[in-house]
Amino acid sequence: MKRLTKALIGAVLGTVALGSVVALSGCEHKHDWATDYTVDKAPTCTVDGSKSIHCSGCDEVKDVTPIPA
Repeated sequence: MKRLTKALIGAVLGTVALGSVVALSGCEHKHDWATDYTVDKAPTCTVDGSKSIHCSGCDEVKDVTPIPA
């Protein structure tokens, strides 16, 4: 009975901890990052642009890189 109680408590605590991590990250899936950059804002003669890597499953973005004017 003690083992079962410890196992149940461990499972509940693990689930709560995992839920906290998901809540902090804002996503409930493993990101599937694109291999190529997407141009988010094209540069002009006077204004810098930007490019970044996007997740195909949500709106998350990483590696935002400026593109010089």
